[in-house]
Amino acid sequence: MRYKLIANERGAASLIYVLLVSMILLIMTPALLMAVSTDSTRISTDRHTQLATQLATSGIESFIAYLDKYNETTDGGREQYFNNYPGFITGKTFETPEGTPVVYKMERAKQGTTPLYRVTSSVEVGTGATKRTKTITYSFDSETVVTETHIDPDNRVPVPSNNQNIYAQGQTTTPPPGVPITSVPDIQYPIAETIAEYRSEVPPAPGAPEVPSAPIPCKNLSNNPCKNFQDVKEQIQALPGSDPIVLSINNWEWYNGVLNESWGTPQRPVILIFSGNTTFGGGSLVKLNLTGSIIVQGSFTINATNFELNINKSANGKYGDLYITQSITTENKSKINLTGGIMYAGTGPITIKGDGSELAAGYLYTNGNIELANRISVTVNSLIRSNKFTIKAGSSTVTAGSIYTTDEFLIENGVTVSVAGDINVENFELKGNSTIYSNKLIVNQQLQLYNDTKIHLTSDALVGSLQVHTNGQPGISAPAGDIFVENNVNAGNNITLVAGGVIAAGGNININNGHQGSTPSQIQSGGATTSLVLSNSGGSGGTSTKSGAWKPKRSG
Repeated sequence: MRYKLIANERGAASLIYVLLVSMILLIMTPALLMAVSTDSTRISTDRHTQLATQLATSGIESFIAYLDKYNETTDGGREQYFNNYPGFITGKTFETPEGTPVVYKMERAKQGTTPLYRVTSSVEVGTGATKRTKTITYSFDSETVVTETHIDPDNRVPVPSNNQNIYAQGQTTTPPPGVPITSVPDIQYPIAETIAEYRSEVPPAPGAPEVPSAPIPCKNLSNNPCKNFQDVKEQIQALPGSDPIVLSINNWEWYNGVLNESWGTPQRPVILIFSGNTTFGGGSLVKLNLTGSIIVQGSFTINATNFELNINKSANGKYGDLYITQSITTENKSKINLTGGIMYAGTGPITIKGDGSELAAGYLYTNGNIELANRISVTVNSLIRSNKFTIKAGSSTVTAGSIYTTDEFLIENGVTVSVAGDINVENFELKGNSTIYSNKLIVNQQLQLYNDTKIHLTSDALVGSLQVHTNGQPGISAPAGDIFVENNVNAGNNITLVAGGVIAAGGNININNGHQGSTPSQIQSGGATTSLVLSNSGGSGGTSTKSGAWKPKRSG
């Protein structure tokens, strides 16, 4: 009897256990299936987006390759050849090896009575919620052969070293002896068009950094909101687990004290989110080594007399940024080092005042202005992007992958700027014997040179206008590229223009007293290659009627 009772009790317990497990499975199974389904949907969506983009791009590329094979001797009229492309199709459906449906279209539409056509390559991949569509549209000129002067950066041709490749659409005043300048009637527009194309390549601003989980409100051991770094340190040490630590710090208006801490590891980074304007002060050392990210939802002001912030990347590379929604200002000597991370100040400005300060990052972005008010060293491995960029103090150095501004780039004293890529700005003003090193230089409006400023390029210069204000030998040296000026070249005294390709101005070239003094003007061209194609000539840029001149232009 006792055995049966025990057996019954065990059976009842087993039944309860089975019921509990069943209830848990009943509750959890929909969530698990939903998570699996969501992940599967995301993977399918990403795959469909990639496939649609690749196929649509390939369709346009194949059509352009077909046009480039046109031979006017054997292929008949240009428009007939254009319309005979065998790849035009109103819609074809097929399946991938996995059974995913794909709809491909390659269509053309003539624009009124003109020889212009719009060609659209469209691809639709998948069905339902994971269906993705990519459409690419180009315009083409089916009849007009490009015979006017134009610039073709992708097809450079050699230029002899005879200094005979200097052109102006306007008038020429007092060039140096032995420097012939040839009049060309149609050179201004292609320079303007090329500058506009380069200026349209606006690098996008970064999005907000990733936050892996909901922030934990930072509290000290007394369960009060964190008011200083000791409180933050205690909160970090108290948190268990191996996930990234995300702390929200509220009402932090001023920190005035000493700090020398290292927080976070590559495997367990720390993300600090400061709500509202944040100020670090103090009359002595304030140093923080952080593996992770800092987000300031407001302005960030640094008043400490000796401030050092080092932000390191996490092991997965997701964290390692300084993201500020408004401005950042350093009042005294400071050192900010992001090892490859992004420093972003949304509305800006970014103002670095302390003499001898250092700033290093992978990217430096702001929609506002950047001002280096004293002797500063800036190293940005990739891109500096801002509205206006001003360097005030001499002996400053800026090293960057590229520089892009929507407004002026202003250098007020002797500064060295070294850029591996391009400088692409609206206006550019250099003073105080500054030296610039870059690949290309693109200035939409005016380039102004003072004193003995020098620009050294490994590729081309394309500027709206060029004004040299003082003597010495300020100017541009592009031994492997061209120097293009959309409007006028004006030099009050001496000027240096050295190009391995050609030198061309769409306006006047005025050089007053340019061949006088102990440092006469130097204007020299040839010896390398050019991208310039002159109208109806096989000269400096080769033939201007080659078969690829269908004027393809992306329009959608």
